[in-house]
Amino acid sequence: MFSLNSFTHHIFEHKTASFDPREGNKITFNHKKVPTEGTVVKRTGTRIRVEIEDGSLVWAEVKEVIKMDEVAPVDTAKQAEEAAAEAAKAAEEAAAAKKAEEEAAAAKAAEEAAAAAKKAEE
Repeated sequence: MFSLNSFTHHIFEHKTASFDPREGNKITFNHKKVPTEGTVVKRTGTRIRVEIEDGSLVWAEVKEVIKMDEVAPVDTAKQAEEAAAEAAKAAEEAAAAKKAEEEAAAAKAAEEAAAAAKKAEE
């Protein structure tokens, strides 16, 4: 025989699932009582912004999620390495641009000095 506590615990334990959707997760959720598939775009507390298959965005509650597909884990070391490589490339490009700018300024100064010397000879 079930006691009231064990009975209600049994019902709620099986009725609610513990999904924790994050941005990028593919989920199936109840949208207007219809199972709908979509991708989580944003999460704010217990609410999620979902892009459904037709491209529209809808808000849903986390408790409305029926199924969630796992997303491949993000390799943060690889991302950090790529970011460092991009930063190094940007620094090289900035240094090259600065050097070209300095050379152009030096050439302009030399031209002005030559023009001033030529004018002084006349």
